[in-house]
Amino acid sequence: MRERHQVEVHAVHFDGADHARPAPGVIESIESAEAVILAPSNPVTSIGPILAIPGVRDALRRTSASVTAVSPIVGGAAVSGPAAALMRRKGWPSTIAGVAQAYEDFLDVLVVDLADHADADHLREGELHVLCANTIMKSLEDKQELARFTLHAALQASGTKV
Repeated sequence: MRERHQVEVHAVHFDGADHARPAPGVIESIESAEAVILAPSNPVTSIGPILAIPGVRDALRRTSASVTAVSPIVGGAAVSGPAAALMRRKGWPSTIAGVAQAYEDFLDVLVVDLADHADADHLREGELHVLCANTIMKSLEDKQELARFTLHAALQASGTKV
């Protein structure tokens, strides 16, 4: 954090991830969940290390629950931090389409900001269910509303009565 993400990144590698093991119960919890929600976090440095642990990504592919993610990208820019630059380094556009691409092998629902409604229309042409909401959380009320919206969307996509 000393450089405030100003140094150009050439690659991202999660050293030791291939030898890591999920905590007890993680795989079983994913596989038996009614819904799985990925927070609006950097797909490379926050969610990426979790997905790099053997078995986690496979469990997300296998679960019968819907997998929902909230995009950390709004209007082609990261809400905070280096997500956009790191996504481009991985070969993904720094857009909501890039977030969808990062999770394409298991994602069912993508919640994006209202500012990205036009891009959401393009993503809806495939099988991905894309919903627009206010994802900029400036207040406790904003956080609660996004959490309610996302949970409702995730459960509805899983076929759970809400």
